[in-house]
Amino acid sequence: MRVIRLCLCEDDVQYRTKVKDIIVEKYPEVKVFECDDRTFSFEEDYDAYIFDIELHERSGISIAEEIRRKDKTVSIMFLTSYDEHAREGYRIHAEGYVSKQHFDEEFYPVLDRMMKTCKKKNTIIEINSDGRCAYIDLNDVYYFGSQQHYVFFKCKKQLYRTRISINQFIEDYPMDNFVQCVKGQYVNMKYIAYVEKNKVVLENGDWISLSKQNKKVLGTEYRNFMFNKMMEH
Repeated sequence: MRVIRLCLCEDDVQYRTKVKDIIVEKYPEVKVFECDDRTFSFEEDYDAYIFDIELHERSGISIAEEIRRKDKTVSIMFLTSYDEHAREGYRIHAEGYVSKQHFDEEFYPVLDRMMKTCKKKNTIIEINSDGRCAYIDLNDVYYFGSQQHYVFFKCKKQLYRTRISINQFIEDYPMDNFVQCVKGQYVNMKYIAYVEKNKVVLENGDWISLSKQNKKVLGTEYRNFMFNKMMEH
């Protein structure tokens, strides 16, 4: 299960508690950090933000504008009692705007969209690995694959496994750096050392079989990955 850090900035404590309870009931993987504009800190980083637009001393819009200057893609939602603020919310490229007067019908679709965005971005996952809770950063995974009813992860320091279908895992988690080698096995392109005729060799010396039908796709994906990596520098 992926841990998502969400900042809920709302000056009405009772209303804030209501929103928090709804979120954690539907998405137990979310850890909600509560605050208002007086206790909000720019020193903390979160996966998502929910702001009431009308706060004590500052507007949620102005706080969100500062966040946007340092993070162009973080998910933001606005809550307000006044519909005329909706245009301002969308100017920030928010995930959505929710009117408190229509909360029950508007909040859930925006929350679902926000969680979907967060799950695609956040690379830290929480799993039950042989009875123990473990946190894995997908950036540290050399490769993963299916093994009966489990998915195993070969990481830098050790091997983990958790009971989940491979299809469910691929649907739920970001696969930007991973490409399929054979059915049920995926390699992290950042750790590829070189590719031979029928196998992918990794930096740590491990190798994974490469099927003919996946070789062309892997070659194309790996070239794009390396090009994008060079462009970042």
